Amino acid sequence: MKTKLMKCAVMIALMLTACDSKDAVVVGAGDASEAKLDGGVPSTNNGTGKDIFPGLIGNGPTNADREAFCKGRGPSVVVPGETPVCAGKLAEKTFRYGLCTCQDVMLNGKLHTDSIDSNAGMSVANGGASVGINGTFSNPGESRIGGSLIVKGPMGSSASQEITGDLKVDGLLSSEGKVAVGRDAWINGFIAVTGELSVGRDLHSPSGKPLVDGARVGGNVITEPFTFSPPCDCEKPLDVTAIVNEARTNNHNALINLDPDRLALVSQPTILELPCGRYYLSGIRGAAPITIKITGRTAIYVGGSIEAASSLNVDVGPQGEVDLFAEGAVFAVSGSMRLGSSDRPAASRMYLGSTSIMNIEGSGELVANIYAPRAQLIAAVSKLQIYGSLFVRGVVGSNLSVRFDRAITGAGNDCDKEIAPPTKGGECKACGDCANYAACIDGVCGACRTDADCCSPLICQNGQCVVIVN
Repeated sequence: MKTKLMKCAVMIALMLTACDSKDAVVVGAGDASEAKLDGGVPSTNNGTGKDIFPGLIGNGPTNADREAFCKGRGPSVVVPGETPVCAGKLAEKTFRYGLCTCQDVMLNGKLHTDSIDSNAGMSVANGGASVGINGTFSNPGESRIGGSLIVKGPMGSSASQEITGDLKVDGLLSSEGKVAVGRDAWINGFIAVTGELSVGRDLHSPSGKPLVDGARVGGNVITEPFTFSPPCDCEKPLDVTAIVNEARTNNHNALINLDPDRLALVSQPTILELPCGRYYLSGIRGAAPITIKITGRTAIYVGGSIEAASSLNVDVGPQGEVDLFAEGAVFAVSGSMRLGSSDRPAASRMYLGSTSIMNIEGSGELVANIYAPRAQLIAAVSKLQIYGSLFVRGVVGSNLSVRFDRAITGAGNDCDKEIAPPTKGGECKACGDCANYAACIDGVCGACRTDADCCSPLICQNGQCVVIVN
């Protein structure tokens, strides 16, 4: 009820401030004469001698700082009291799964995942898009997982389940249809499959857990007890609020005369053009279409909520790259939300700090890699298509399809050496600390020996941790 009242209030305010013009309003970095992109610094006081946006300019970053950032020499994620983080490495470490949840996934339709590699063409692979669930997986419909499926709880379905990689279930595996696993299966509970169970390699099932009659196992049936960790790293979530608070004064707004309230209350079709840099906005809210054009390496920090009652489109073009950090919630999307291009979803990442529900309506299409481990996603559409990935608290919906961009696994390759993760031979503390997905063995980055040395769901091939691609 509170959310509905808030939404209605916003709509009324928008109608009261609406303009008659039907043309899109381009709100860029001030006038073209002011937004110098060649190293010149525009005026920030309009000749008055006073800062236009007090509190955002102060002794903030210089134009040289922005140029360094644009060339990839400066960090874009700064958490007070911690070492600056390269945005590419953060994305590489965060988005390893097509779908990752801290709690349950409750669907009432089909689940389908596959992948592309936007750095190597657009061919679709029936793999590379694994699913990790820290809770229960319940889906009466069929599942086709292009990759591994790791469930830290029971799994139940009324239809067929096809997993091209590994299957791990920490509890009961129940299915009224067939279950086909391309590689290994670990089932730490009773197996109640009324259809056919087929496993391409080994089946791990603790002693005393009955097997389904007629199971086809390509390798061995191993009855030794086993355990495995939750697939999704939810214990220490990224402090998005601290990151956004730091960006309130540590940004490049003043260098291009960007008002932080430009998108706070949008009443007509609006286009905001942003060059490369780090920018702070107080909120993104409106009843009309909003487009943000990105031309280079850009980080956007939002101090409030994101509410696109019509549509929100972030156009990254052929070379743009965007990381969006929002302290508030995504209340509702009645139209569509595209934070990038479906041809290269790896170039757009969104991090949310809110605990509110993400309610997706309208077209049922999202383009972005979304990190919101404290937010429940409710898909109020017959089918939700994701181009990118989801890392959320839980998912409730009907049909869900995810097309993962494997290029994000190399997003940290261009990080500056001063803030890049250690390479082989360097020190590390845990999985994911090393560059290029090298394994962390006894505190040193190096070649992997087995799949267990790699960050889940990666596997070890020829000493390198890689994504499963069939």
